[in-house]
Order: sequence, then structure tokens, then C-alpha cells
Amino acid sequence: MDNGTTTPDERLLGPLQSSRLSGLTGLPASDFEGQTPAALSERLRWVIDPELWLFRRVCGQVVKTDPTTGTDLPIANATVEVFDTVCDYWGYFPEPWPWGWLFPVRCERELVTTVTTDACGNFCFWVPRFEIEWILRWREERLCFAELFTKPSISDLFAPHVPSPNPPDPATLVGRLRAGGDLAATLGARAGAVLNAARSSLGFGDDVRRLADLLQAPAFTQRVAPPLPSLSGRDDQEVDAGALGAIDPNRYFGPFLRCIDVFVPEWYEILETPDVSISVTQALTSGVQTIYDGAFDIDWGTNPIPTVTLHASPLALASQVPCPPPQVNSDELGFQYVGLLPVSPPYAAGGTFDGSTGFATRVNQPRPVTPPPGGCTCDHIDLTHPPSCPATAPFYGELYLYGGVSYPGAAYYRIMAQYASGSGIPTPGSFGPAAPLLDTWSVPQPFPSLPVVIQPANPSGWYAISALATESGPYTDMLMDWSDVKADGVYLLTLELADAAMNPIPLSPSQTLLLVVDGSAPLAATPFTLNWQPTTGVGGPIDPLAWTTAYPPSSGCALIDTMGSAIALQFTASVSSPHLRQAEVSAAGCGGAVPVPAATNPPDSQWYTASTDPSATSYSFSGVYYLPAGAPAGCYSFGLYADTRAFNSAGGTTSDPVHTGWCGDEPGTPYTDVVITVAIV
Repeated sequence: MDNGTTTPDERLLGPLQSSRLSGLTGLPASDFEGQTPAALSERLRWVIDPELWLFRRVCGQVVKTDPTTGTDLPIANATVEVFDTVCDYWGYFPEPWPWGWLFPVRCERELVTTVTTDACGNFCFWVPRFEIEWILRWREERLCFAELFTKPSISDLFAPHVPSPNPPDPATLVGRLRAGGDLAATLGARAGAVLNAARSSLGFGDDVRRLADLLQAPAFTQRVAPPLPSLSGRDDQEVDAGALGAIDPNRYFGPFLRCIDVFVPEWYEILETPDVSISVTQALTSGVQTIYDGAFDIDWGTNPIPTVTLHASPLALASQVPCPPPQVNSDELGFQYVGLLPVSPPYAAGGTFDGSTGFATRVNQPRPVTPPPGGCTCDHIDLTHPPSCPATAPFYGELYLYGGVSYPGAAYYRIMAQYASGSGIPTPGSFGPAAPLLDTWSVPQPFPSLPVVIQPANPSGWYAISALATESGPYTDMLMDWSDVKADGVYLLTLELADAAMNPIPLSPSQTLLLVVDGSAPLAATPFTLNWQPTTGVGGPIDPLAWTTAYPPSSGCALIDTMGSAIALQFTASVSSPHLRQAEVSAAGCGGAVPVPAATNPPDSQWYTASTDPSATSYSFSGVYYLPAGAPAGCYSFGLYADTRAFNSAGGTTSDPVHTGWCGDEPGTPYTDVVITVAIV
């Protein structure tokens, strides 16, 4: 076990490591067991390939995915145990599933090292090169095993088993995500981020790095149960009764990719499978709990080894705050950051935030019809410099308020909130009565200490300033984890201080913060309508009085019988939001046939051009599409996508906001995606 001071080459080799080294070199395992790589490399310098004594660094992060936002939240101060493992498995490969699952039946493992995650959930450890060589050689000697131990990524869900050095075509991704309710259900809140990133990568030369990163993320953040039939009383020629009795249906790993060009039996026994496995525990109020226990998490065949992301179980306590944390000046009184976005002077004069309106100015900027001289610019380095096309981006989600409360005689602080309904354009002239924010949050502590709970000292919302001393890592100088469900609107927050007897201390000037909040998706005016009529062909004449309604249908499913004729289709849809960012309509077909838009159609997409322009609140479309005679019969779809200017100030979905100066388009905004379908025969 690593005590934190022993270097990797000074750790004693155990029986499993020794047997692997023996298999590679032909020397007896007894020559290695109980010895250190440092001593062995010196003694066997000219006997064993010196590369085997080298080490490779494996780094990763332990996270818990927020089901609402899709953001991966770090798990701090967790204990990561690394094991040499050898197991016998029964592999289960059901048709027509593209994946397989592994059921361990006999395992042997020995602890190699133990490390602790930092405040951002990160960890690293070293693995001897001979271990990696043994694992890779074992897999390469067996047909299809190189693929078998690979966990599917999000990219695999779109284009399973199609190797490519580039991400899938963004336009294909958009269509697949919109048409596939199964994909949206699988990805959950992450679907919006993938869809928005794909939409931002449709043009030649567009930056696809954010999309590529999202697509390489694990497809599943929690265990996916195998579609097992009943095992009791089963007479399967491929599985003997003893093996079936050894399988625990609740103990499995996967899913993993499977071969598609080689026959794979439904059940297959895999013996003496080597691996370096990882287990993670965390000290919770209920005691020390295992929050992750995995297998085949590390991609040994890639150099450098990619970062390993371990998705912990729902019982894990995650850091709900940005990581790394913002750089707060604790001696400066007042609000300084909301999440990672600076909101205090000099940034509040429009650089990153407009303190007079409560909007962020850099995220989701407008695209004016007539740009200013020099175009829309945004300084990535100087955050005090306002962008030339300032945005009106509201906040959404959990808001983390950072700042300073250092003041003579102050022992308590509280945050009072006043609310006004509306979009914030224009800024409200008055607000409702003030009420204290009352939230509780837990701060993880190094093992074996239990988390420290920060909570108000009384119903009046006073928090002890001394309690902030227990905050560390991303929680440092956090005044409030404002996790309550917030009504859309405008909030005026006031920071107040009190002495040890909770007598308020007058502050001049008062410490206030104005914030506009909008967590709602755009509202589509449903039901959309789809009308049709026969015509002579693509671009043929239209009789405005001859439309027949296909959607919504009077009963049952929407159906159009063309009687072999070319047809015209009229699609009408609209959407609105107080803070609309973009909207787009689309049409899709089947069998390679796609409805052809009429040349006279209005624009099928828009991005808001200015905060006071109609494009900032609504979008309407009514256009005609043609389908030629002889088009394949099947299901055709028409849809509308729209999202808002709201953004996550914690940076969980914004692509590297700190290093890009927040000069980007938020890929995870609240969105609406409505699709209607019609059968055309």
C-alpha cells in the first residue's frame, strides 16, 4: 500500500505482479516477489529489457453527474485504491444488442497503491510498464479481445463501431439526436450540450473541439443492467449448470463493445483476465462507503493514456461548486463571483457582467445585422474590456455566490433577496419585500473526517463567519450555495453583516448584486400544423385555398396518401422566450428522400440580432416543402429547435470559460426541440 511517500519504483512486487513479469521474461516469479523494481532493474540490468522497468502515469477524476444539468461534479477527498486483478468471467453477448456484459465468478487481486482525490476530484498513480505490456499482449493474442474491454462513448451511440479519426458528421448528429428519443433518454441532460455543440459545428472551418470532447465522454454515467433472461432452470448448451449457478445477476461490469464481424456466442467463458482495476471509497455520514468499483477503465493502448473519468454512484457526496474555484480576495467586502464569472468592479461595468442590469455580457452574444466597425470583438485576456456586441445572458441553475465578509466587528453575515417578475429588459423599477436566503451545503473533508455542514444559525438567515474557515478547495470563500428552485425573474441581493450578538452593522455603500435568472426552455406554440396538396412537381404551383390538414390529425396517426402524385407541404411553427437565443426549423425524410424547401420560404433559422429586437423573444415560420412523385413511402418529420441565452456560470457546460475569457456560446442552454411526424404513402 502506498503511504504517499514511497516512490513507485520502491514498492515491493506482489505475487500477481511477479507472475506477470515472469510470463514476460521466462524467469521464475520467485526472483521478483518481495523485491522492488529499483533493486531489480539494477540487478537484472542486462538480463531484462530495461523498458519493462519504466512507469506510465495514469490520471483521472472521480465525478458524479448532475441529472438535471448533465454537469460532472467533482468528488473531493475520496480514497482511490488501485489493484492488480485477475478474474474469470462469463461474458454475456445478447443479440441484437451491440454490447456485452461481464460477470465475474472468480477473482484474485492485490492492492498496488492508494491515493486521495484533490479538491477537484483529480488523482494520479503510476503503473509499471511490464503490467501494461502483459495486459496488452494477453488481449492481442485473442481475437476481438482488443474491442471487448472498451466501454462505449457517446460517439458510439451515434455511429456504433465505425472507426474514424474525426467526430461523426455534425449534421448527422443533429438529425439522429432529434429523431432518437432513445438517445435523448440515454444521455439525459447531456443531450442538450451535444445537440448545441453539433449545431455550432455545422460550417466549414468551425471549431469542433468542444463537440469532439463531448463525444468521447462515456456513453453511460451509471450502470446499465444487462437484458438477462431468467437464469433459473435454464438448459443452455453454451453454459454449464455450474457456471450459471456461479453468476450473480447483480454483479457485473459493462456494457462493453463487442465484435460485429465475428460470431460471438451468447455466453462465453473468459479465464484469467488481467487488469488494473480501481475502487473508490468516501467517508459519508453513514460511514465509509464504496462509491465506485470498476473494471477495464483504462485505455492502455493509447499513448499518452487518456484521462480516466470514474462516475460514482448516486450516494456519493460531490462538490456542487466550480472547480478550480474562482480567485476571491477575502479582504474585499462584497459579492465577487457568481460561479466562475467575476461580477464585482471593475468587471461589473460591462466587461463580463453589467451590474446595472444583472446580465452577463460575454456569453451568447448577439449577431447584429449591421456589425459595429471592426466586427463583434471580445477580448479573451482583458476581462474588464466590454465586448463590442454585448449580450444579455441571464443565469440559470444552481448559483454559487463567492465574496468577502471581512469587516471590523463582524461575526455573522446573511444575504437578503428581493424579487421582481419580468425579463429584466428593461430593469424593474421596484422589487418585492426582502427575505433571507436559507440554504445548507456540505463541504467534504480529508479522510477520515466527515463532511462539514454549513447552515444558517437561525431562521433569520445569519451564517457564522467562523464557519467559512472550514471551507476549502472549491468551497473557499463561498458565501452561499443558492440551490433553491428560483422563479424566473430579477433578483436584488444584499449582503448584510452583524456582530456577535447578531446586531446588524450598517454598511455604506450597501453591498448589492442584481441578477437576472431564467431557467425555462423556450415555449413552442403547439400544436404545429402541417398541410398538404397535390402539385405538378418540385417548385410547382400552389393553390392557397386547396390545403388539406395532415397534422394535427383528426384522429389516429397523421397520414398522407399522395396517390402517386408530387405534393407540397406547408409547415407552420412558432416559439417564444424572454431571452431567445436561436431557433431553427428542419425537415427530414426516409430512404434518402428529403422534402425540398421552396425558394420563396422565409429564413429557416435565426440568431438574435439585438436584445431589444423581436428576434430576441420570438421566431415564427410558415414555409412550403415539396416531395416529388415516387418518393419513398414512410415516415417524414418536421421540427423546430430553439434555445435561450441563459448560461451556467459554474462553467460546467461552457467550454473552458476561464481560459477563453467567457467569449463563447454556451452549449448547454435550456432548449426546446419539438418534432412532428407524418406517414406519407
